[in-house]
Amino acid sequence: MSPNHRSGIASVSPFPFLLLLLVTQGCGSGTDADGDGWTVEDGDCVDMNAEINPDATEVCDDIDNDCDGLIDEGVPTTLWYFDEDGDGHGTPESTVDTCQQPKRYVAIGDDCDDQEPAAFPGNLEVCDGVDNDCDGARDDGLVVVAWYTDADGDGFGVDGDSSYSCFQPEGSAPARGDCDDTDPAVFPGAPDASGDGLDTDCGGSDTQDPHVGLSSDSYASIQDAILAARDGTTVWVGPGTYHAYEISFAGRPVSLRATEGPGTTIIDAQSQGRVFMLNSGETSGTMIDGFTLTGGEATRGAGIRTYRTSPVLVNLVVTGNHATIDGGGISSSFGSPVYRNVLVESNSADNVGGGGLTDSSANVVLEDVRFRGNEALEAGGLYAKNVTLTMIRAGFEDNVATQGAGRGGGLLAIDALSIAGTHWWFKGNSAAYGGGAFLSNSDLVVQNSMFLDNNAVQGGGIYVESSSPTWQNSAIVANVADNGGGIYVAGDSGSPLFVNVIIAYNGYGNFFDNTSGTSTPTLSCSSLYAPAGDLNHNLQDTSGFSVDEEPVFLLYDSAGNPADLHLASSSPLVDAGCADMADPDGSRSDIGAYGGPAGDGWDRDADWYPDYFWPGNPTDAPDGFDPADFDCDDLSPAIQQCTD
Repeated sequence: MSPNHRSGIASVSPFPFLLLLLVTQGCGSGTDADGDGWTVEDGDCVDMNAEINPDATEVCDDIDNDCDGLIDEGVPTTLWYFDEDGDGHGTPESTVDTCQQPKRYVAIGDDCDDQEPAAFPGNLEVCDGVDNDCDGARDDGLVVVAWYTDADGDGFGVDGDSSYSCFQPEGSAPARGDCDDTDPAVFPGAPDASGDGLDTDCGGSDTQDPHVGLSSDSYASIQDAILAARDGTTVWVGPGTYHAYEISFAGRPVSLRATEGPGTTIIDAQSQGRVFMLNSGETSGTMIDGFTLTGGEATRGAGIRTYRTSPVLVNLVVTGNHATIDGGGISSSFGSPVYRNVLVESNSADNVGGGGLTDSSANVVLEDVRFRGNEALEAGGLYAKNVTLTMIRAGFEDNVATQGAGRGGGLLAIDALSIAGTHWWFKGNSAAYGGGAFLSNSDLVVQNSMFLDNNAVQGGGIYVESSSPTWQNSAIVANVADNGGGIYVAGDSGSPLFVNVIIAYNGYGNFFDNTSGTSTPTLSCSSLYAPAGDLNHNLQDTSGFSVDEEPVFLLYDSAGNPADLHLASSSPLVDAGCADMADPDGSRSDIGAYGGPAGDGWDRDADWYPDYFWPGNPTDAPDGFDPADFDCDDLSPAIQQCTD
């Protein structure tokens, strides 16, 4: 039986008044349950919400507020970036454009590694092997030191088997010098019994050799230990600050070596004299290795002075020394000294050579040597006169010639017998003439050099006076001067030659030849480029190079100046150098600092990994070359391979 019927009884609605109301509404203007003035028949799409009707304003709420069949249309939207690691910075590779913030999306899309919450722009760089601040470098700006493999766990590693990091790798030690890394009883400063056939203190003889700062048996002074050492042995020095001056080897073939290097082993002369004086006929058997030399005060060579000697000076920091005449940090006259992996920084001289001086027929080798932040009246970095000088991977940065007419912010070479080398870089140096380098009657030959951001009144990058230098595969860019921002040539003799060289973005003018003299500069297979409206050059013969050819470098800064001197793959200077020269991969030479046969020899951070040489990015390596064999950041020893 139907629920609405009973036997003999008619069905009656239990809600008579509601039924009457619905019938009444249906018979008038239509249904308007929410009282917003819009009926269902007139287009109200949600008649239970007075905020939703065809007159309503569309807002960002994922609802069709105005009943036009669209949701959130016309509402301002934001581009949201997926933030996988939850650090508040999303990846630019995954975006949503909507007016509402979706879950796990953020408004900032600048994360360089969205799977690493410790990596995002603005984060503090810490020592964890991660690029925390997303500037492209891991652990940059932190103290990076060498760690030595320590197989026997005695706290001393094998010299030469090292890596650079701000943290200690497993199985390594901060100290070096272990001559038997399988025996924990053998290390510098260990007890060494005579006559047992063992060199347990690694000094080089079968008896106790002098050492300093390593045990209770150590000598109290460095000078006393040197004089007590046997010829051909090593005096090991532990970390610490040692107050000493005018230290002499007295002609002895002895090696003085620090176990933990210049970061923790300091010799401070406290302005009582120079730190080292080597003038007793020392040969290559005499070595100083692994110290910071500071506080020196002398007429010449306040950090190190070599005179008629030929020592080997390795792994040193020469800083905070002052010469009252010449050569604030180092000075070498006569002899054939070798400087290797030396930083000459923040030294000064009252006359010339704030960083250093070489003169008087010396035959000097500078390998992996950097002059930085030194100053003098002339030759803020290095003064070279009447000398044979070989420089391999030599850097000159932020040196200043302070005299109003001072020459050679980085390098001043006068009457040099011979200057040659490869891989020089000059950056941020300043002088009145020759902000980077000033040559007078000096004929040098250099392969692969960079001159960047140097400044002067004349010759922002290079000033050449009566000289015949040869520059091959170089880049002279973004230097500044009142005249000849890149190169200024003057004098009554000389034939400067530039081969496979980029000269670009220099102001005022890339190349100025002072035609009042008789010097005859020649450019071959080279590129001169000035942006529209900038002065380029005043050369008459342009047959040997292409004028106004945009180099197309890999990276430019916000001001439009080159920031990375690698060529882009699309550069017209790729394979455009002289036909008789080849790049390391056998292709025709690129024009610029990374071209030519020595293009793969850059190693500005001295970490033994060369900078990559090919155009484009590290991943663009030519056939037969593995990016892992090359350096992706040649200014940081903490980054040694192109593996990312």
